[in-house]
Amino acid sequence: MHQFHCLNLTSFVNNRGITKDNEYELGSLSIGNSSFPESGVDWEKTFWFNQIPFKFSKTDYYDNLELIGQTIPFEEMKVRTIHFLGVSSNGDFSEEISFYHKSKLVFKDRLYLSDFLSKKPMFSDQCAIKFEYLHSPSGRYKHVEPRLWYNTIHFDDFYHIDSITLEDNPFIHIFAITFS
Repeated sequence: MHQFHCLNLTSFVNNRGITKDNEYELGSLSIGNSSFPESGVDWEKTFWFNQIPFKFSKTDYYDNLELIGQTIPFEEMKVRTIHFLGVSSNGDFSEEISFYHKSKLVFKDRLYLSDFLSKKPMFSDQCAIKFEYLHSPSGRYKHVEPRLWYNTIHFDDFYHIDSITLEDNPFIHIFAITFS
């Protein structure tokens, strides 16, 4: 049986990709300032996809990681697979993610995420949540059903890791990370 650890990203979120109906103009998921509607996310409960638990993180304003070259430290753990909920905006993108143990690089691989407006994945990612509409600066936009994508990075063996370093790509957004 797999053991899972949902990474708490609250201290690291730096972008707003989910908004309430009365604050849709505050979204910053894309160049067009769009966002997912909050009605599709339960902040208090664990979200399950493919029998993998995820915890969404948020502050008063932010709810996802926009990749800006940041390092995310955490308590050391033994890991084989990393599960991601995320999106690309303004296109389909991938970036390398580096995994460290005691400041030594132990593994590096690419995370692939399709555009949140795509109906089908561009890569091997899967639709984890399909929203009924999009928030834009002018309100609900019902002509698209944006998606939050699921993808994984598998190590070739178990590794002890204690930090992740992300590349700099403001068009990739990570909403949740779970280790197994």
